[in-house]
This record gives sequence, C-alpha cells and structure tokens, in this order.
Amino acid sequence: MKFDLIIHKGEITEYLPLLAERVGVYLIHFDKKLEHAQHYVGFSTNLAERLDIHHKGNADSCKLLLAVKDSNIKWRLAHVWVGEDHNFERDLKRSAQVARLCPFCRPGRLTYARDYMVYRRTEKKKEPVNR
Repeated sequence: MKFDLIIHKGEITEYLPLLAERVGVYLIHFDKKLEHAQHYVGFSTNLAERLDIHHKGNADSCKLLLAVKDSNIKWRLAHVWVGEDHNFERDLKRSAQVARLCPFCRPGRLTYARDYMVYRRTEKKKEPVNR
C-alpha cells in the first residue's frame, strides 16, 4: 500500500509506530542550512527503525545528518512516501527540486512528489526552429 504522510508539526516519535516495518522514502528538513544543504532524502526498508537511528544520532546514521547534529542544527521529518522504492528516491534527488516538496519551505502549498515527478518527466522540451 502506498500513501503519503505529510508532517507539519509534532515530534518524530509520534509517527514511528505508524511507520514500523514499512518501506518508503522520507524527506528531512533542517531548520538552518548546513553549507548548501537544507534537506535530506533517504530510503529504508524499515522506516521507523531508520528514522529512530537518525533521531538518536547514532553512528549508523548518514554522514550529512551526523554533520547536522555536530553543528547543533535541529531537523524535522517533513514528508514520508510509504511504499516507494530506491528508484523514487533517486528520482527525487536527481530532480534537485526537493524544497518544492517540503511543507516547511512552502507552507500551505502541498506538492505531491508523484504528480510533480510525472509532470517533470512528461514535460516536452521545445525544439529549435530551423529558418
């Protein structure tokens, strides 16, 4: 089953029971930029376990989130796409438009990644006109 979980407020621990044993892609928003980065997109076969590792700042977390922790920057879980796979994660990262999908960066404007990605893929490029 695929569904979106868009998070506007609350602690990450409130959502962990809902995500136990679920596969999906998640978006994390940093309250301040770290160098150029303000978001992290990840994939997990057990969302609750992986997000708990990130939340606790264990050494098993990704390097970017460890650097965020070392810089005392707070982060929030912004969006979870339950049931999506590595291909979806890769498409999000390649799109370089993750901020458009973040409810904290664009309050009041929900953009569903699946719709956005389909739009980006089907968008036709204009061919130059030969004269």
